[in-house]
Amino acid sequence: MRAYLTLRSKIFLLLACLAGVNFVGAGATLWYTFSTQKLYKTELSSGIDSLIAAQEVETALIMQKGYTTYFFLDGDPQWLESLKAHHQAFVKGMDQAEKASSTDHEHRILEKIAEAYLEFSVQRKVVIQLYKDGDDKAGANKHWEVRKQFQAIYTLCEEYKDLQRSQIEAAHKAYQQRGTVLSGFAVAAVFAALGCALLLGTMIYKQILKPLRRLATYGEDSGSPRVMGNEVQALGRRVDSLMQDMGQAQMELEQSREHLIQAEKLAMVGKLSAGVAHSIRNPLTSVKMRLFSLERSLDLNDIQREDFDVISEEIGHLNTIVGNFLEFARPPRLRMQRTSLSEVVDLTLQLVQHRLESYGVEAIVQRKLKLPSLVADPDQLKEFLMNLIMNACEAMVNGGKIFIREEAADVQGLGACACLRICDTGPGIPENVEEKVFEPFFSSKEEGTGLGLSIANRIIMEHGGVFRLEHEEGMGACFFAALPLEEEE
Repeated sequence: MRAYLTLRSKIFLLLACLAGVNFVGAGATLWYTFSTQKLYKTELSSGIDSLIAAQEVETALIMQKGYTTYFFLDGDPQWLESLKAHHQAFVKGMDQAEKASSTDHEHRILEKIAEAYLEFSVQRKVVIQLYKDGDDKAGANKHWEVRKQFQAIYTLCEEYKDLQRSQIEAAHKAYQQRGTVLSGFAVAAVFAALGCALLLGTMIYKQILKPLRRLATYGEDSGSPRVMGNEVQALGRRVDSLMQDMGQAQMELEQSREHLIQAEKLAMVGKLSAGVAHSIRNPLTSVKMRLFSLERSLDLNDIQREDFDVISEEIGHLNTIVGNFLEFARPPRLRMQRTSLSEVVDLTLQLVQHRLESYGVEAIVQRKLKLPSLVADPDQLKEFLMNLIMNACEAMVNGGKIFIREEAADVQGLGACACLRICDTGPGIPENVEEKVFEPFFSSKEEGTGLGLSIANRIIMEHGGVFRLEHEEGMGACFFAALPLEEEE
């Protein structure tokens, strides 16, 4: 089939071929039925009628044989009456044969029979009259001539019968020939219909059902049940699933758009905050320096010194808040170098040792082997650890323990990683705020800036790692961080 035909055109063409084969087959059957009926009515039926009439004529002629001789022998007029009855039967048979005949040949033979019989009847009457007159010798001589005429008429009757037989045989042959033609046509139509049906079935399977099944099973994993039965129903289910996925994707797109708008707003707020923080930090530094000079130059009593301490502490708090704002709004560029996360942990714990003691917190490092080296910014990682340690210290008001577990393990999506799991024995994070702990400016503490965990999350993300909140039996807050290790060459 031509390649330029579309699938719809191919299917319509094959369906048209099937319909054409069926239509032609039905028409041939009707033609055969009508033609055989016509053949039976016009030829077989008339031929049989003509043959019956010919047989009656011949029988009536044969039955006339001998009656003239019988009359010659005993002179009984009853023989002449019987002869008259058979003569009438012959005439009647001739009328029926004339009506049943339809060809010129038949009419010519009947005309010959009629003429010969008329002459035969006249000559037979002459013979009978000679016998009645007592001239037996002349009657006998004439009788021999009449017998010859009788034999000639009988021969014509046989010829007429043979003609009817031949016509019946010709009609029978025509009937057989038409049946043979119809049988051959029927066989050809069956093969043509079978070929069209085979092509149509192959085309529907390859170009419709098989793609439908492939589309219905697309995206299913090996554990999904196989699509069985009606491909159209399976495709319908698949389309419903795709429509649901599309609706989910549309919803996620709307959420992403809202997040983008929110991010743009946060970026604008961050810029404003950075400007404000920078503007506040300079005069705040001057105030801190002047306050320090005043503290040294003035002779303060205990109450005044306590006020000075409170003011210095609040100024330090303000400086911390401003520093966090600037850190979040303007993250420093990473200075990557080869380092070990175990070394970062040790160095960070040394830096925060005094603060740990002031909070009454003990840091316990769980390390079997020193973690392999990786390429990272050690200063940023120290800040990451300090944020988590300070959050844990502030959460454990009455002191507690911080467990830092180090391990090298495979993490899904990252491969081999250096992993840290930092857990404390504090009250933990309420379940209803777990999804918000990494959002900027979210804090469950009254004096918190809500940027510590956000900054920690940003640092790990910039290093291509993962950072998430976990739960561990018997622990408070527990965080997991993983940084990918470089593949060995």
